[in-house]
Amino acid sequence: MLQLIRTRPFGFSLGGVLTLCVVLGACEDAPSDPLGVVVSAETQGVLLLVLERSGLPGLVSEAGRADELREVSEQWEASWDMTLIQARAARAEVYGLAAPALADGLGLDALTVATDEVGHALAIIDGLTPDDLAPSIERRVGMAAAAHQRARAALDVGDTEDAVRALLEASDALREVTPRRLATLLRAIAEDALGRIVDRDTYPEETLQRAERLTKGAGSAIDAEDYTTAIRRAYYAVLLLGAELP
Repeated sequence: MLQLIRTRPFGFSLGGVLTLCVVLGACEDAPSDPLGVVVSAETQGVLLLVLERSGLPGLVSEAGRADELREVSEQWEASWDMTLIQARAARAEVYGLAAPALADGLGLDALTVATDEVGHALAIIDGLTPDDLAPSIERRVGMAAAAHQRARAALDVGDTEDAVRALLEASDALREVTPRRLATLLRAIAEDALGRIVDRDTYPEETLQRAERLTKGAGSAIDAEDYTTAIRRAYYAVLLLGAELP
């Protein structure tokens, strides 16, 4: 079942507008209140995507390789708390490690269904107006679309290992714009920027203290699954520190 939920403006002081929640799969697996992921247009947009079959957890479960790929799955999970460059490098390694076992455990039919899930998501996103998507989302969607095409081409010639690698890449590109990922990514960027400061005199002490409070508060909000608050706090911490946004 596919469902597109257009969210209403959320009434916090930043004057936020957006975003769009695209729910794929069983709707009961999605948050009961989609307004909980609305974030300010002054920060960055997100898409709520429930990708049950195409991501690593779904493929590992479908292939029956949970024990064999436990460490690989843990590496994949840990990547979502890293900065973008670190995360993509870690996941690229995961794809290579997981592809042989998943290709061996999954048939063409299962991989086709998983690839179709990404295709359905891309089709829905493609139907949105340009104003609906922030540039950060458009970049990830473009990456997902290119990887999805590679997965399709690999399936057409029966190359299941290449299909798995491309499918994981496509699914993860879309996961990068989900609320929790954006919150954890922004927090990781802020933490990294704070850790790189050698001389605190290069920043006003008040600015550093505020950035530290915001970063810590973003972590608390993530733990509470309040991703709207986490995104706002981490976003402004990143701006205060002059770090590059994803």
